[in-house]
Amino acid sequence: MLLIVILFSMTIVVGQRIVVGDNFAIVKYIGEVNGTQGEWIGVEWEEANRGKHDGTHNGRRYFECPENQGSFIRPHKISPSKTFSEVLFQRYDDVSGTGDEMSILNRNNTATQVELVELSKTDVDRASQRVHLVMREECIEDIGDCDYIEKMCNNTKNLDLSLNLIHDINVILGLIRLMPNLETIQLKGNLIQNSVIRANIEVHSELRRIYLASTGIVYPDFNSRNQQASRTPNAFLGTSVLEFIIS
Repeated sequence: MLLIVILFSMTIVVGQRIVVGDNFAIVKYIGEVNGTQGEWIGVEWEEANRGKHDGTHNGRRYFECPENQGSFIRPHKISPSKTFSEVLFQRYDDVSGTGDEMSILNRNNTATQVELVELSKTDVDRASQRVHLVMREECIEDIGDCDYIEKMCNNTKNLDLSLNLIHDINVILGLIRLMPNLETIQLKGNLIQNSVIRANIEVHSELRRIYLASTGIVYPDFNSRNQQASRTPNAFLGTSVLEFIIS
């Protein structure tokens, strides 16, 4: 039986990876708990010994997990997932104001006043290139507005998506295709489900490195001229070499 709870505009299902505060967990149970009122989410924490039980409460088992790795939490404790374009706008494009001061929306959605000091058009253009994008720990799960990303990330060379909620390899491939000058992408800590990367991935020629530590990525045999050690398999793409780094 598929168990689902709707939290605001977010759907939560058993088996889903979520963020609670600064911690990752897997949803193992959705429903009522005897002796209490309302709905609970049973989770298995990724961090060992963070929980209080093994999925059993007052003698009744609700789900299976290692000892001291399970907890019950209320749905509102779960951080809502976001799209890449949403975070991109919040962190790199949400600027308002006129005159000698302007307000920039920070990562925590608070405004900071900054003074404009005779920026030339060249300086502004350079600042807007967004060559290095750091989008760590933002609960990013999906792509969002492709046209907006393509416009904003045309000059992006390095992208850090560590410790997000991306679980579909097609989200990663979609973002790569939208960034024609991308050279490196960091994916550490995203648990990818359909996670077979093949030597014939269709990506543009600029991409050089994909960092895949703690992603669950599966490496098939590379039956081509570039047989490499399994720790850092490489795929020849045209005249360039794409390096998969898993440590």
